[in-house]
Amino acid sequence: MNIGLKALAAATLISAAPLSADDQVTEIAVSYGDLNVKSPAAQEMIAERIKSKAIKACKVEPAAYWLPTKTDWDCVRSAQNDAVKKFEEKYQIRIALAAK
Repeated sequence: MNIGLKALAAATLISAAPLSADDQVTEIAVSYGDLNVKSPAAQEMIAERIKSKAIKACKVEPAAYWLPTKTDWDCVRSAQNDAVKKFEEKYQIRIALAAK
């Protein structure tokens, strides 16, 4: 399954592949066109947006509908790192990810 959320503003794509029976790759756009990418405060907001979208993209559906959905945290870290790398290469700046 490929999911593309199109943003009207500039965006970075997150590619996420949570561990599941069929290992689907999901691509989700993270918009940041409303931010000044050179601003440290905006860079923190971008990192938070990337994290939020990565967590949503890395959900693993349970085997039964009554079981809770789980988050594949390895997928989240990988998706975050990939998105930040793409962003940093595009703008030649560094973004620090929260260590949480």
